[in-house]
Amino acid sequence: MRAQVTVDAFPNDKFTGHIKRIAPTSVESQPGQANSDAVVKYEVELRLDTNDKRLRSGLSAKCTLDVVRRTGVVLVSKAFVSKDAKGHFVNLAPTTKEGKPTRKEIKVGAESGAQFEVISGVNVGDKLVEPAFTGPTRKGMMQMGPDDQ
Repeated sequence: MRAQVTVDAFPNDKFTGHIKRIAPTSVESQPGQANSDAVVKYEVELRLDTNDKRLRSGLSAKCTLDVVRRTGVVLVSKAFVSKDAKGHFVNLAPTTKEGKPTRKEIKVGAESGAQFEVISGVNVGDKLVEPAFTGPTRKGMMQMGPDDQ
């Protein structure tokens, strides 16, 4: 897996490398310390592509892993994708002002926190509309509903 590293001491430089090893078990908190982290942590060993002598053990660094990299794919914001018992689908925009959105089944691939890769069902240039909100009525923090006194 490819990775990119930035080091606080050299903010304008980017270093590349690849994952050599990921520990098979998570890192425990130190004895006597409370662990309030909701995130499970694993030690990762990275092999850099460079032998830059400026890099030293103990420097603060940030590592970004290239988990999935695809080119030439269709990406759709998760806000436009719905899912039911039949699978994922989007709503194609109506072709006329009086028309209604058309449901279109899609097949999704990789996903991030914000987007889906669409393997089939829509093409670049297709116009989509966000699905209508069908949940409970939203109320502001200070707004009272009809049942509230």
